[in-house]
Amino acid sequence: MLTALHDTILALPTILVINHFGRAQAAPGLEQPGFDRLLDLLRSSKVYIKPSAPYQISQVDDYADFRESGQLVDCVPLEKMIDSG
Repeated sequence: MLTALHDTILALPTILVINHFGRAQAAPGLEQPGFDRLLDLLRSSKVYIKPSAPYQISQVDDYADFRESGQLVDCVPLEKMIDSG
């Protein structure tokens, strides 16, 4: 979805906050389709991400895939993350 909206999002006259890691899935990590486009959006001055609700992106009950895939969090600059608390 973000891939299809990439150019539209960048053209918005406002800042956009994307929830739940942009619904990237934890297990495939950085190689999943569209993740590079999410990172591209985050490089802009208009888009921030809210790293919330790991249950939305994990595919196992104990979130082990999310914990093991810290690379999803590590590749996003801290200044681009919005506190979810």
